[in-house]
Amino acid sequence: AFLEAVGDRWQAAEAGYDPFTLVIVDVDQYETVRERYGTEVANELLKQVATMIDNGLRTDDLLARASNSQFALLLNN
Repeated sequence: AFLEAVGDRWQAAEAGYDPFTLVIVDVDQYETVRERYGTEVANELLKQVATMIDNGLRTDDLLARASNSQFALLLNN
């Protein structure tokens, strides 16, 4: 769904409509946290980071997990 949204926004931007910004957020030291404290703690860290990011987004922005320790944000305008 995220990639489809990026494609739609890309087409709209090329047509001269609403621009967008794509942001990648990497959680530094995620692997160290996982190795030192375990998967449960590392997953809780990711949930908290996702919640903090999501709380700062506007209703038409989009947040997705991009990889193990990365999130992608699609910001309108």
